[in-house]
Amino acid sequence: MQKGAVRDYLDQTRDVEGWFFPIDAHLFAIFDEIQKREGIRGNLFEIGVHHGKTALFLSRMAAPDERSSPRHSPSRTRRRNAGSCTSTAAIVRRTW
Repeated sequence: MQKGAVRDYLDQTRDVEGWFFPIDAHLFAIFDEIQKREGIRGNLFEIGVHHGKTALFLSRMAAPDERSSPRHSPSRTRRRNAGSCTSTAAIVRRTW
């Protein structure tokens, strides 16, 4: 992922809660570029999604023939108060 795409992501997800900071996004983008250059392909999977900030970034990194599959931790999901956290799907719909 190029620097401009990282900046776009950071601008568009400014209101999404979470702990995926700009330095994290830039480091993920560097690894993504290395993997693309080396021909490394595959689906992206995140376990333990909180508000979805990292999941949104991973979905942007996925190539058209790759999937990004974020998953909440089952134990966290059971403990969560029904109205306290927006689902990742809702965040994706609102952001894009």
